[in-house]
Amino acid sequence: MDETTGIITGRIAKAGAHRVTLSAKNVVGLDQREFRIVAGNTLALTPPMGWNSWYIHYSRVTGKIMREAADQMIATGMADYGYEYVNIDDCWMVKLQSKIPTGSSKRF
Repeated sequence: MDETTGIITGRIAKAGAHRVTLSAKNVVGLDQREFRIVAGNTLALTPPMGWNSWYIHYSRVTGKIMREAADQMIATGMADYGYEYVNIDDCWMVKLQSKIPTGSSKRF
């Protein structure tokens, strides 16, 4: 585990569930927690889950808005249930020179 980023990297020799103990220590104290790493022949244990901006912001997406969406994913507990992606849909599928809604919830 990278001490700065908290990202776990490496290889597991055998497929299956592997339990490791993660420890954190600072001036406040020490804490430990068991962590289960599951590796095998599947793409993912859960589907990639996230939130998409299209029908909310259309072409008005900003960094501030996307950071707020990510913050809300954590604040509402969605992240605790596996939601981890905040997707930016910036009108890539809109035909050039067409008009898109600017404030309505109308879908087309």
